[in-house]
Amino acid sequence: MHISKTLKLIPPFPCSLFSQVLDVGCGVGGSSRYIARALGPSSEVTGITLSPNQVARATELANEQETPNAKFQVMNALEMEFPDNSFDIVWACESGEHMPDKKKYIDEMMRVLKVRLEEDRSDERRLERSDSKPSLPILT
Repeated sequence: MHISKTLKLIPPFPCSLFSQVLDVGCGVGGSSRYIARALGPSSEVTGITLSPNQVARATELANEQETPNAKFQVMNALEMEFPDNSFDIVWACESGEHMPDKKKYIDEMMRVLKVRLEEDRSDERRLERSDSKPSLPILT
């Protein structure tokens, strides 16, 4: 499925609710740059990969494509250095199959995921912090 179709699965909440995005296993950053452009300049997309070469190329492409809100770091997805509750969206595309410990991979993504979205009875949308498993927005 193309990323544009996947992003349509996110309910129509204001993009400002999705300002911090993590792309786990970003490779050369294609998805990171796409998401950064789709969410706009007020968002910050961080891509992580084990490869310094991929980080260098992803950074180069982000600069060439004038996508300053996409940043890249060398980091192990099984031992992320981010604090708990750091990201509004965690995106993982084609990286899970390479993880030797699938449970740790999911646990780490859940740990850094910040919020979940709910609709209250009056149909107004709101953010609610929760220690329970969020229904959104982990996209894999």
